[in-house]
Amino acid sequence: MTRPFPIEQFARLLSREKLTIHRKPIPTAAFDPRTRTLILPVWTHMAPDEEMLLVIHEVGHALFSPSNP
Repeated sequence: MTRPFPIEQFARLLSREKLTIHRKPIPTAAFDPRTRTLILPVWTHMAPDEEMLLVIHEVGHALFSPSNP
C-alpha cells in the first residue's frame, strides 16, 4: 500500500488538532496526553499498513484523553 499523503498529516487530520509527532527507537507506539505528542516506533521492517494501524490506535487516545490529565 502506498500513501498519497504523509502519515503525520493523516494523524493530525484524524485527531482534529496539531499533534506533535516523533519517531523514536522504542518497542511500540505511545501517546503523551500532557504534551499532546504521538510517538511512533522506528522498526526496520514496518509495513505501511502497520504504521497506519499504530497511528489510528494512538489517535484514539488523543481524541479521548483530556489535555491536562
